[in-house]
Order: sequence, then C-alpha cells, then structure tokens
Amino acid sequence: MNGSSSGNQKGQRSPTPPAPPTINRDTPGGLRASATWTDLGGNLWLFGGYGFSSNPNVVLQPTYLDEMWE
Repeated sequence: MNGSSSGNQKGQRSPTPPAPPTINRDTPGGLRASATWTDLGGNLWLFGGYGFSSNPNVVLQPTYLDEMWE
C-alpha cells in the first residue's frame, strides 16, 4: 500500500487490478461435518462435508458434498 501521508487526499489505485488467485483442484477445500479416517497404509481419507466443491461444473455456493479424497 502507498499513498499520501497528508490528510484529505484522494486515494490512489493501480492502473490494472491484480489477477484473481488460481483455484487448486488437487486438494479439498475447508469443510465442516466431514468424515475422516486413516487406513492401514497410513493414507488419510476424507469424505463429504459442508463447503464448496472443487468440481468446476458445480455452482459455486456452499452445499453438502459427496466427494472422496485420499
């Protein structure tokens, strides 16, 4: 951030806004009420929960998911 150190001055803005962050579809997002367990091989499994889907074909709004992650 930068700007004038004097009071009552107009704000400054970048000529171009920054690019939006990329979405990582290789890891699950934050979920509530999901089920997790570790199998005998030490792999962590995650099923379901309430949150946002990583599927680009699902409308971006929180919902109950049926996704399975290892």
